[in-house]
Parts: sequence; C-alpha cells; structure tokens
Amino acid sequence: EAQLAERPAEGGPAQRLLRRILWVDDKPERNAYERDALGKLLGVETATTTQEAERLLRQGGFDGVISDIGRSERGKQDDLKAGARVLALARELRLPVFFYSSERAIHAEGQQLMDAGAVVVTSSYVELVRAIRLKARESFDQFVRRALHELPGAEAREQVDDIDYLVTLHDGSKLAVETPHWLRIADPKRGESVKARYAKLSKAINDGMVDRALLVTQKELLGSEQWLPAPPGVEPVVADQLPERLAALAARPEG
Repeated sequence: EAQLAERPAEGGPAQRLLRRILWVDDKPERNAYERDALGKLLGVETATTTQEAERLLRQGGFDGVISDIGRSERGKQDDLKAGARVLALARELRLPVFFYSSERAIHAEGQQLMDAGAVVVTSSYVELVRAIRLKARESFDQFVRRALHELPGAEAREQVDDIDYLVTLHDGSKLAVETPHWLRIADPKRGESVKARYAKLSKAINDGMVDRALLVTQKELLGSEQWLPAPPGVEPVVADQLPERLAALAARPEG
C-alpha cells in the first residue's frame, strides 16, 4: 500500500471542528465499505465530479474533503489532475484534504499534491483513518484553545498538574477544562473513562485547586454514558457550545 508522509500539524486562522466530510470519487461504489465505516466517526456525503464537489463545498457545512486522484472528467477517461483541482478548491475554502487513491495515481501525482497542501496521500484505508483522526484531534485542540485564549479577562494555562487547561477568570475564580480525544463511536466501556475524568476533576475541586470544571467533548461522539451524573461543580459540555458556556461562566462564575 502506498502512502506519502503526512503533513505536520499546522495552526490556522480558520479553526473548525472536523465532523463532516465530502468524499469525491467518480466511482463511489468502490469505497462503499470504507464510507460506511468512516460514517461511524464522521458525517460523510459523496460527490462524483469536481463540479459537483465545488457546488456542495461552496454551500458550506463541510469540514474536510476526501478525494481520489484520477477521475473521468473534462473529456478524459482518467484525468490525473482532477485531484489537484479539488485540492485547490478546498485550500481556497481552507478545508483539509485527504487523498485516497490507487498506487499508480499516487506514484504519478502524489508528491505534487503533498507539496500543494494535502494532509495525506495514501492507498491504505487504515492510514486514511489515522490521518483523519489526527486532524480531528488537532482541530478539536485548536478550537478549544482558541475559545479559552479569546475569553476576555481570562488567563489559560495548559497541562497544569495533569489538568488539560487551568483557566483563571477575571474575578480570580479558577476553572479546570478537560478535553479527552475520543474519536470513535460510543460504547459501554467509555462510561468508565468518563467516570475517571469526573473523579479527577472532582478531586481538583475538592483539593481547592479550582472552583469548577468542564469536560469538553466532540458533539457527534457524545453517547449516553457521557451524561452520567456529574459530581458537584463538574459539567459536561460539547465543543461547539464551549464559547457560549465560557462567556456565561465569565459573567457569572457561580451560575
């Protein structure tokens, strides 16, 4: 299986959670199994041409793109520049692009696509999912970090006594923020992990380290076990609600 090295994590001004992907392939039936499997992690929609992909991407609502490299487009049976056109469009919209294609196409165009900004170029589904997981984690971290550091009058420090973020609000009260990276569907075993996080945050409150705590997770990955009764002062929050919740806490620390 062919793969080109993944692009190192990069920050960027457009911080967004990676939760819905457009998969561009002129023969989507070839990837039916892979799409179904990936659909357990993220929302997946398909497009069969670059033109259709552009229409859907410009409508908004997508956080990333998976594409093959060669497609039957512009009168060519196997246009190996089709992937590059999708990449240029996605880069314009500031969306990450993951290429999943044949070894032959990767050999012909892979390095150029990496040089142009692709996250990964691979023929391995395992490596594709790995790259998506890493990008989703990176996007999640950037989203949370930005929300914390942009909170007016607050100071956020990372990795303090095994707490992901320790935030001092403008009135001097302290907030612990924990950000577990659970990039898989919910299962019964996950309940024990949630209990352990709750216990850690509860101890930080009882020890006087913080006044309250948030357990922040990705919305699509929330399962019923993550809503186990939280200890006093500890609150589960989905990521896209975090900025609003932080603003409320900053205005009313005891609210």
